[in-house]
Amino acid sequence: MSQRGMDLIIRHKVNDLFAELSHSKAIYVSAPGGYGKTLAVKQWMNKNHRTSAIISLDVCDNNPVLFCERFCMVLRSCQPNNMAFTGIISHPAFACAPDEFTIKAIAALSNKKRSILAVDDLHVINNNEIIKLLLLFLKRLPENIQIIIISRNDLPPGFSELWLKGQLAFVSTDDLLFDRDEIMRLYKKKGSVLAPTQADEIYRFTGGWAIGINALLLSGNRPSEGTLDYLDDFISSNVWKRWDDKTRDFMINTAAANELHPALCEKLTGEPNSEEVLKELIHKGSFIYQTENGVCQYHHLFRDFLQKKLAEKGEKYLQDLLFIEGEWYLSKHDIFNAANCFVRAKNHDGIAKCFSQPEFIDRKDLLISIMGPIIKDPEVLLAAEGDHPFLYYAMSWLAFIEGRIDDAMSYMDSYYSGHSGIIKSIPSFSYNIYFLYLLDIRISFKDLAGKISALPKNPDINVNGIKGLMIVNLFLLHRATIDFSELATDDTPESVSLLLKKQIGRLFGPQAKQIADCITALLLYEQGYPEKAYTYAIAAISGISEIDIPELKLAIMSALVHIMDALGQQKDAGNMIEHIKTIMEQNKLYYLNTDFSAVFTRRQLADGSMDAAKHWLEKYRSSPLNDIGLYNVYPAFTTCRAYIVNGNYDCAILLLQKTLDFAKAYERPLDIIEACILLAIAYWKKKRTFQKNAMIFLENAVSLAYKYGYIQIFVNDGAELLSMLQRLKKRTEQIGEYSGKPSASFVKMLHLRALEHRNSGLTSAHTEPVMKYTDKQKAVMNLLCVGKSYNEIAEEVGVKRTTLRSHIALIYKKLGVTNGIDAVKKIKALNLL
Repeated sequence: MSQRGMDLIIRHKVNDLFAELSHSKAIYVSAPGGYGKTLAVKQWMNKNHRTSAIISLDVCDNNPVLFCERFCMVLRSCQPNNMAFTGIISHPAFACAPDEFTIKAIAALSNKKRSILAVDDLHVINNNEIIKLLLLFLKRLPENIQIIIISRNDLPPGFSELWLKGQLAFVSTDDLLFDRDEIMRLYKKKGSVLAPTQADEIYRFTGGWAIGINALLLSGNRPSEGTLDYLDDFISSNVWKRWDDKTRDFMINTAAANELHPALCEKLTGEPNSEEVLKELIHKGSFIYQTENGVCQYHHLFRDFLQKKLAEKGEKYLQDLLFIEGEWYLSKHDIFNAANCFVRAKNHDGIAKCFSQPEFIDRKDLLISIMGPIIKDPEVLLAAEGDHPFLYYAMSWLAFIEGRIDDAMSYMDSYYSGHSGIIKSIPSFSYNIYFLYLLDIRISFKDLAGKISALPKNPDINVNGIKGLMIVNLFLLHRATIDFSELATDDTPESVSLLLKKQIGRLFGPQAKQIADCITALLLYEQGYPEKAYTYAIAAISGISEIDIPELKLAIMSALVHIMDALGQQKDAGNMIEHIKTIMEQNKLYYLNTDFSAVFTRRQLADGSMDAAKHWLEKYRSSPLNDIGLYNVYPAFTTCRAYIVNGNYDCAILLLQKTLDFAKAYERPLDIIEACILLAIAYWKKKRTFQKNAMIFLENAVSLAYKYGYIQIFVNDGAELLSMLQRLKKRTEQIGEYSGKPSASFVKMLHLRALEHRNSGLTSAHTEPVMKYTDKQKAVMNLLCVGKSYNEIAEEVGVKRTTLRSHIALIYKKLGVTNGIDAVKKIKALNLL
């Protein structure tokens, strides 16, 4: 049915049904194409007198960024004067974490004014993540906003939960069928009086199908014999032939466009009065309607018909139209839609134009999330292999952060080989090669410093790459996009800081000193020198007021949180976290919410918080089957810890093995060590028969840590590692030192430092088997805890030393430990005395 049909007849029975369902949080309208779903909803929204808005989805909305942007824009039309909401959705970093920004925006909605929000054409969404996001947003919408979902498909997975709770109602195909009376009233509005028998005939012919009735009405014909098998045939014979050639050509030439902007239609058709043509088509009810933002669109079924007509003209004809559309979008600086058109047109020059735009170069940290699917299109690769090798820059960057390291290295090599030609055609790309060098795991930092030192003294380097450096693991800058462990082998922190400031730091621009001091502080922290680390961190934070990049401020403050925790300054660390929250809120850095939540959650998990583990796993939809890339490696470790806290060791091991494989491929020592430590803990706790596996992983972690002098990473999980480190210490003492293995003194030092841990441990909340202790055993345990020797305990308890040993052996067995130090810690952790 056309937009015009809304003005012809009020569908009282459908409106009454919507009125009955108005108490539901959500209404799901499901019917095949052409049943008037959208117009029925619009009619109800107009009749209801509430503030209302509708979003019509298309295939481009399978991108989470675009979906969230459009969803938020429609919500804003419900509350246009809500400045808090508008401020959140208009933030320039929205594309970095659209889900987090949308959740924040929903929280800012007023709960007073009643509104209706309709989401149309949900069936075009084939990305399950979008379906999950819609369900998440729906659950968070305030009660004063009802959502109506329109689709040709059945209820998506997950939505049945709302139905079971009585929060979701249905409107089906049968509810939308036109009956005899409605058909008669519709024809009467158009000046044609039908007898009941004639209305019955139309009903039998169309089956009450709204678009069929409307097509018949527009054609001015009566039903012919037979049944309406194909809408295309029906439109061709009853509607299409009534338009002149000029109108038909206009429709065919605009059929490939997602939206019918008058200016775009003029480009596509050569018709200078395109706006008037569109208005006339709407007035005539020609299967075209105007959206809420004033843009025209063809009814999807009619558009399908037009696109088949367009296909008859050949692929070259379609590609030429898509090129014109792409050029038009490019002139509007809409790179995403332009690139989409050029990719569909297989036009390599157009693709190249998009990726050479300043908007892409300067905001690649934002556009990667939007452009990712386009960058991976085979046409982009063909363009790069042809006349546009600079495209390898975007391709290598995307492959690198997604975890496709082999692809990333291959694309980098292609970029390097074509660099001389690239800078001739695009001079602004001159220094991009140095950011690829920075990511290239085959190039050492010292070699990179040599390459940079060969640059002119004052090169005009685009330093926006700093955000690219920090897009992942922001809260651990020394192991963010790049792992700086190579520098941990230098003799002094001063030499590390000098290399970062004076040479590599030239890529970081004015913030080179703060970045260098922050990374130096974190490397010292990992090596077990928190006091020295604190000095460098304070030096970094002293210039924080001069930093205009809020992400860098957070990185420095986060370094201090970790260092303060290591120094036992938990209160100061907590205050710093509150400062981080304030900066994130002030700058609306919601795209960092996941990483920040990971930092906060890890501190809770360190004390075995079951609630924190459950909240994390539910909120972030974690799964051991998730792919691992740079963008999610830090949260992945938090997920692994949450699994261990919950006692779900199998899931932890599965995800940790994937994380370990990723870390090895990217040569990230700290990630390798952490993955091995957590695998050791998971296997140790899983079952006694897996303790051999646990010791292998622990030894691998210790061996790699020995190379870099890393200690703190073991101290942080010391509560879980004490027994394993004790066993490893004995083994190294018995075997002695040999090539490639850590020294006995290093293992002993790790064991001693692990005793300094300041948390209860990941598994501290696990239910221990109920063990009964005799009064004498409790007395022995009490004396052990106050530091008495065996002789002193035997004398005070009044038993022989041999008998005491039997008591202590039984206590150890019940506690599940192998030495007095671990026994004391377990007794205190379990509050047994």
